[in-house]
Order: sequence, then structure tokens, then C-alpha cells
Amino acid sequence: MSKLQREDGGGRLHWRAPPRPTRKANLTEGVWTEAEAAEGSGGSNPLTPDRELGLSRAGVAIPPYSAAKTPWHRTPRTPTLPDVPEYAKDVMLGVLGASVGLGGLLLVFCGLVFAQAANFPPATTDDAKINTYKNAGRLGLWPFLGAIIDSLAVVVWFLCPNRLLYFFILWFFILLLVATALYGGIVIRRYL
Repeated sequence: MSKLQREDGGGRLHWRAPPRPTRKANLTEGVWTEAEAAEGSGGSNPLTPDRELGLSRAGVAIPPYSAAKTPWHRTPRTPTLPDVPEYAKDVMLGVLGASVGLGGLLLVFCGLVFAQAANFPPATTDDAKINTYKNAGRLGLWPFLGAIIDSLAVVVWFLCPNRLLYFFILWFFILLLVATALYGGIVIRRYL
């Protein structure tokens, strides 16, 4: 006779499901012990322990550590990043296009500064002035290299998506925009 059948006094069978387990307030209570997990229920109980998912008897997820048993100084305090949104590929395509475009603009702008330094006649212009223009052009190569690195990071993210890499790319791109704005503002005001 199965668990769903029950005989009454007249020999008739009545169908009745077993009572459902209630959700416990403390997640450490009602957790399968090793003996119960080894014994199992022969596959008839739908709430068998699932070690990979970490489910309790009531089907409630078990945390990776027990807060009641773990001392406060040993609890993991790793910062958690938000989940990657569904539209992450669109964001990464936008960052890739913007990084490549920004890198191209920076390369042209650095070429303009180098050309300005080369246009000074060396016989009548002080070498310190020519070197300041060359140094300003060299300084612009750092944001250019940052744009190239950000573009390569996006390509790597497309090959193997990763949450940490996704947020690194976004923050690096924001930092790159700030550095480019500072560089452009300083060079335009001082040198051009």
C-alpha cells in the first residue's frame, strides 16, 4: 500500500497525501543529518535531501554556513557585486564601440599636439617649449592605451562572460572618460 492510500474499517481505500512539512524559523533545524541522508527514503519522498542544492527537509535553502555556529570573526565578509543584467551584451557592445572611437580620437589629438611641436622652428624656439608640447602628446598616449585595454577586455568578456570582468570594464571605462576629459581640458587650455 502506498503512502497516499489509507484503509478505513470497511475495506475502502481513501486517497490522502501525507502532511506537508512546515517551514521552520531557524534554518539549522530540520536539516538532514548524515545518517538520514545515507539512509534516504527510497525515492518515495519528494523532499529527499539534495546535497548539491543544499536543501533542508522542508525544501528551504541552507546557507553555506550556520550563523548560529560560526563565530562572528569567521563569517565571510566578501563584498558582493550585483548580478549582470540581461542587456549586458548591449552594454558591452556600446563600451566596445565607445572605447575604440575614443582611442581613435585620442590618437588624432595626440598627433595634432605632436604636429604642433614639430611646426616650431628649432633654430628660434626654445627646446623647453618644444619638449612641453612633446610631453603633452606623450601624456595623451596613456588614455589611448587605456582605451585599447578596455576594448581588449570587452573582447575577452565576450569570449568568457564574467561578472567581475563586466563591472571592471564599466568602471574602467568611466575612469577612462574622466581621464580623457581632464587630459583634453588641460591640453586645450595650456597648449593649443
